[in-house]
Parts: sequence; structure tokens; C-alpha cells
Amino acid sequence: MKTLSLWTPIDRFLGCDGSTDLQQTLRARLAVAFSGMMGLIAIVNVTVLALTENGRAGMVELGLLGAAGFAACGVLGAWLRRPSITMIMLGVLTAALYAGAIYGNRGDVPPAFAYTPCVLLGFYQFWGPRSLIVTVPAFSLAFGAVLALSAGFDNPNPYPFGALTLALGLSCIWLLSLAAVFNSVQDVAARQLRRANDDLAAALAESQSAQRAKSEFLANVGHEVRTPLNGVLGMADVMHRVGGLAPDQAERLDLIRDSGQTLLELLNEILDQSKIETGQVVAEKVDFNLRQVIEKTAASWRPEAESRGLDLHVDLDGIQLADVKGDPLRLRQILNNLVSNALKFTEFGHVTIQLSQAPDGDDWLTTLEVIDTGTGVPEAKRDTIFEAFHQADASITRRYGGTGLGLSISRQLARLMGGELRLRANPGGGSCFSLTLPLAPGQASAGPADQVTAADRTERVDHAGAIRILSVDDVATNHIVLRALLEQVFSGADLTIDIANSGQAAIDLTGQHRHDLIFMDIQMPEMDGATAARRIRDAHPDRDIAIIAVSALEADQSARILPADLFDHILPKPTSIDALQAVVTAWQSDAVADEQASRTG
Repeated sequence: MKTLSLWTPIDRFLGCDGSTDLQQTLRARLAVAFSGMMGLIAIVNVTVLALTENGRAGMVELGLLGAAGFAACGVLGAWLRRPSITMIMLGVLTAALYAGAIYGNRGDVPPAFAYTPCVLLGFYQFWGPRSLIVTVPAFSLAFGAVLALSAGFDNPNPYPFGALTLALGLSCIWLLSLAAVFNSVQDVAARQLRRANDDLAAALAESQSAQRAKSEFLANVGHEVRTPLNGVLGMADVMHRVGGLAPDQAERLDLIRDSGQTLLELLNEILDQSKIETGQVVAEKVDFNLRQVIEKTAASWRPEAESRGLDLHVDLDGIQLADVKGDPLRLRQILNNLVSNALKFTEFGHVTIQLSQAPDGDDWLTTLEVIDTGTGVPEAKRDTIFEAFHQADASITRRYGGTGLGLSISRQLARLMGGELRLRANPGGGSCFSLTLPLAPGQASAGPADQVTAADRTERVDHAGAIRILSVDDVATNHIVLRALLEQVFSGADLTIDIANSGQAAIDLTGQHRHDLIFMDIQMPEMDGATAARRIRDAHPDRDIAIIAVSALEADQSARILPADLFDHILPKPTSIDALQAVVTAWQSDAVADEQASRTG
């Protein structure tokens, strides 16, 4: 946090920053302070002379001229942002004023000579010892002029000239010695500041490099882990769909599916935490229906609640505006985490999802609460549970599992969207997690009738006709999994699946056959999926080829990174039958829409 001082606005006007260039900042400040003090001294002299009856003629006018000149030098130098020019002008003006004072006080020592040590100190502070090359001869000449002029008058000098000269000389030596010490300390401080800035810059560069390396490592690990997970979850999904297993075999298969899904969730949490730390997560603002998002999220958790003997209530009476603008994906991610925790730590009773809204300027302050009747969180742990890799009790990890990242990620996502996630005690026992978000009014989104649900995807997939599909992936396991899933989705259809193990092989195969669908893996060696897709489209501009990106990235990240003109849809990896059916349904809907458009056209 920056500390504000008198110099803060002055430094800003002078264009200086002491944290990056201490030397220049000190020089600029010295020039301003010196011009100000010299002007102040001139004004004080004018006041004293005006109140003194025996003041020499013309000295008041000379003082006023000096005050105006010092002010002009300071303002002009500050405007030019050239401290050296300011000091040169001040030096010339000071010499002229001393000459005028010596002549005006012929026979006497000018009172202005009392300020000689201060003048010497100012120039010494600015230019260092080299300033003595000019200032010492100049003041010696001034004292010589006073001595010469005093010898030409009969009136005795009212001042003890010798004693005054000695006193001023000793004062100058004393102040210059202090200035030399100050300058040495200043040089040391400047060197230390430069060294500290260099060290900080090097540390920042090293940290950024480490963060990039960490992100790349985790991204690669995520991709490599998702590949075997795709085989495990995909084939388990196919076996579950085919059925015909003995009860004990079906139970073991469910265990495989649940364990694989848990591993995928843990992987996603670790990758999410890394992306948030490196600033790779960006909150979107799109139109969505708040009621639909909450109801669908709750519906997905209701079977889990029933299996645990818990009631899952949804109270949406507090919704004032359902069509809002925000990030529904991140909202759903936070809500999924809160409901999952509530069900996990509640053995008896119920879990309630409650929403309320209140106007907040142009936005609506939306408060989403997940209330449970579970074990609750001790008051001493209510802040620490939002820290990464932290849980309320070590025994929780042993009993329930988890990384301790869910709440940390949820709070960071909430803040990313301009909101906050808090925990408060539930008066009836248990916990209440409260999410507040400012949501802008949005446009009406598609209603439930326009949405494709998992229940009707199978019926809406048209199995009639011959279909030729190209699977492009450098991993053989992924080909096997995709084939098994496609055979389930296109059950009964005349299905042909070609295999390409690289981007170049895919380009060659598209030259030999006409494919209805191409499933293109994004991350492949030698040639990535985007490059291969671009070359295929460029080679066959007359063909209406649907290319589906198969990506291990999150849906929102894939949508931002992948070119929209290359890929018709995105299939997440690890994939499932439901996800594949959704993509195929969307592809067929696009084909129907294009056909209708061509007929009307």
C-alpha cells in the first residue's frame, strides 16, 4: 500500500517515482525545495527591511525582484521537468542578487550573507563536490568585493568583518561535511534500491516462468490423465448401457464408474486451482435463465439425496428477475460444490437451496444459500475452510476424501464474478453457505421446451441411412472408446468408422472418402487438430463436413481457444454416451436447419 505524503502530488507533477529512480526524485525535490526556500528568504528579508528604518535604498525592491525571480525559476523548471535547469537559473539569479546586495550595502556586509551556508548546502546537495568548483570562487569573490568596497569609505564598518567571515566559513565547512555524509548515505540507498529493484524484477520473471511451467505441466498432466480416464469411464459407460451383467458384476462396474468420476473431479479441481492462480479463468457475461440453472442443478443431485435418505428442497420464491446476465457455468460449478458438500456432511434431515434478490442500482443483488442440517463447521474453522487444500478436520479427508479445494475455488470464482461466498451458522444446526452475486438484467433465454434433455436424446438421434465417420486421435485407446460409444448411439445404423492416427493421416483419408462426421482430437504431436481441420476444410471447400473437436479442456476454455469457423461442436474428454448423443443431436439439428434453409432459398 502506497504511503501518501506532501511530496506525493509534487512528485506526480514533476513526473518522478522514488520507487524506480531515487536519484532523479531527490534532485527534483531539491530543486523545488531550494527555489521555495530562496523565495521565502527573499520575502523575509523584504519584510525585515520594510520594518527597519535604516534600511538601504533599493534593497526592498531588490528583495521583491528576487522573490519573484525564485518563484519563476521554480515554476519554469518544474514545468520543464528539468531539475538541472532549475538549479542553473537559481544560481544565476542568486549571483545577481548577491552582486546587487553587495553594491547596495557599500561599506557594510550584506545581511544576505548570513544565508551563504544554506546556499552552498543546496548546490552541494544537488551537484555534489563538483559544485564547489564554482561556488567557492564565487563566494570568495563576493567577500573580496565587500572588503574592497568597505575600504573605500570613511565610515567604520559596523560589523566585525573578520569574525563574521570566520563564523560563516566554519558554518559552511560544517554544513558541507554534513552534506557529504548525507550524499554518501544517499548513494548507498540509491544503489540498494537499484539492487532491490533488479532482484525483484528477476524474482518476478522467475516466478512468472515457474507459473508458466507449472501451468504447462499441469495441462500436459491433465491431458495425459484424461486419456486413460477416457478409456475407463467410456468403456464402463458402454458396459453399463449394454447391461446383461450379474448383480455383483453390476455393483463392481458401478464402483469403477464412481471411482473414475471421483478421480476426474479431483483432477478438475487441481487444474481449476492452478488456472485461477495464474489468471487464466475469466468470468463471462451471457444471458441465461437463473431459475432453470438452479432447478436443473438441483434435479441432478436429487437422486444422490434420495439414496442418502435426505430431502433436497428448492425455494425459488425470492426470484424477482429470472432472465439475467452472468456466467451460468461458474454459477453451476459453485452450486454443485456447495450441494455436494451439504449432502456429504449431512446424515439426517434435509438440504435446502434458497434464493432471494434485491435491486442494487442497475443490477440485481442475488443471494443463493445452501442450508443443511449436518455436522456444521466449528467457529474457529469458518475462515480457514476457504483456504486451498484445507478442511475443517484432518479426519474429514480420511472419512470423506477430497482435496480441500472445492470451497477455495468456489470463493475465488465468486469474487471473480464480483460477488462473495460466506459461511454462517444455521440456527437450526448445520451450516449455511451464502453466495451473493450482482447480476445484470438479461434477455429471455430458451425455455425448457427448446432444450435437449438426456431423456430424449436417444429418441431424437436418427439412425436411418449409411453414416461414415472419421476418428482422428494419436491414442489407440481413444479410438476403441469412441467406436464403442458411437455403436451405442447409432445402434442399428449402417455405420462405417475410419481411423486416423495423425492429422496428416486424416487429411489423406478425407481425400479418399466423404465423411459425414469427423471427430478430431485437438492435442496431437506433429500436427494439432486445429491445423488438420483447417487443411481439410481448405482442401474440400465444396463439402459440408461436420468436424467435432474432441478436447480435454473445459467447455468454456475450449470455446474461447478453438476457432469457431473450424469446428461445428465440441465433445469433452473423457466423454460419455450422453455427451456424445448431445453432440450428434445438435449435428443432426444443424443439418435439418440447413436443408430447410436451402429449400426456402
